[in-house]
Amino acid sequence: MCSSIMARISLGHTNRNVFEPPKIVIMVFALLTITAIVRVVFPLVDANHYVLWMHLSQWGWAIRFMLLSIAYWPVLTKPSPVKNSGILL
Repeated sequence: MCSSIMARISLGHTNRNVFEPPKIVIMVFALLTITAIVRVVFPLVDANHYVLWMHLSQWGWAIRFMLLSIAYWPVLTKPSPVKNSGILL
């Protein structure tokens, strides 16, 4: 939830189109979904490998957060595009 809010707000507050996020964002949130399934469902199915499932979900979360940070680095460090306010000066 926090990552998706951060992703959308980062675009909106930098005058970018919130409906056109960086292309990697879809993969990042797909990885988030997969790691959530590994974290919640896999231990229910196979409790004997509980530690493995936790480690996989932790690595998945860390990789996902790193990818999200890399994807939004240019958004947060480059100048914002100028929006046309409709006011003629």
